[in-house]
Amino acid sequence: MKSGRSKHIGVIGGGVSGLSCGVLLLENGYEVTLLAREVTPDTTSDVAAAIWYPFRAWPQERVREWCRLSLNYFRRLISEEPDSGVYHVEFTEFLPEKSPDPWWHDLVDRFRHARSDELNDLYKDGYVFNVPFIDTPYYMPWLTGRFRQLGGTIQQKSISALPDLEPFDIVINCSGLGARHLFGDDHVYPIRGQLFSARTSGSARYLLDQSGALKLFYIFPRRDDVIIGGTAEDHIDTLEPLEEEAERILEKCRTLAPDLEILEIHRHIVGLRPGRNEVRLEIDTESAPMPVIHNYGHGGAGITLSWGCADEVLRLVSSL
Repeated sequence: MKSGRSKHIGVIGGGVSGLSCGVLLLENGYEVTLLAREVTPDTTSDVAAAIWYPFRAWPQERVREWCRLSLNYFRRLISEEPDSGVYHVEFTEFLPEKSPDPWWHDLVDRFRHARSDELNDLYKDGYVFNVPFIDTPYYMPWLTGRFRQLGGTIQQKSISALPDLEPFDIVINCSGLGARHLFGDDHVYPIRGQLFSARTSGSARYLLDQSGALKLFYIFPRRDDVIIGGTAEDHIDTLEPLEEEAERILEKCRTLAPDLEILEIHRHIVGLRPGRNEVRLEIDTESAPMPVIHNYGHGGAGITLSWGCADEVLRLVSSL
C-alpha cells in the first residue's frame, strides 16, 4: 500500500486524539473521514481540565517523545493561532517531601523548585514551571474547525462492528474506551474524573496536588471560569456527579486556596479518562480487512500527548 496520497483514511473517535490525527493527515494530503458517536462539545476532551502535563500515561520512554512533540506544537499555536484557546501559564505542583527533578523538567520552560513562601504547611517542596494551558471550550471548536477547513468530513455515528469500516484503506482507532468492545481490548479501563466549573473572586493560581495530602486536587483558571477538581477513580464508569465528591473538592479548595472565594458553581462535570497499562500506538493488520493504527489509552494525558501521537500515526500511515 505504499506510495500515493489518495488513500481514504477513516478515523474513529471525535475527541482530541482523533481530531489531531485527522488534521495532520489532511495537512499531508490524505482524504480523511472522522466517525464518532460524540463530537464537540460532547466529547470527554471537551470537559478535560487541560494543561500540558504527563498525567498517568505510560511507557515513559515513548511518552517523553510524544510530550516533547506536542509541547512544541502547542507553542507554535500560541504564537501563530491566537484564537486556538492555547496560552502560556505558570503552573505549580505541590509535593509532600523534598523531591528530585521530574523526568520531564528539561522539556518545560522556566522550571524551578518552589520557594518556601510559595508553600503551605502541607508541603515541603514544589515544582514551578511554564507550560501551555488548553482552554477546551475554545480549543475543541477551533480544532474541529481546522479539521473541516482542511476538507475533513465528520460522520456522527456509532461504529458497532468492524465491517462498518469497509470503505477505508486505513483506519486510525482513537476510540478510547470504545476499544474494549470494538477491538476486544480488556486492558483499557475508565478512570472517572469529577470537577466543577465556577465563578470566583480572589487570586486563582494554576495548582496541582497529585501526591500529597489533598491528592487529587487542582485549580485551573480559564478565560470564562475556573475549573476546580478532582478525582481519578480507576474502573468506575458512572457519569453522575456525586455530592460527597463535590463536597470533598470544595473542602480541599478551602484548604489549599483559602483566598479563593467561590461565588457560583456553574456546573458539575464528570468524564471518563481512557486508562491503560500503556498507550497503544501500533499497526494492527489482523483485526480488520484493512490496516488499523491504534492510538488510545492515554490516561489523563490525552491532550498532552495528542500532537506527538498524531505525528507518529502520520509516520505509520506513510509506511503502509
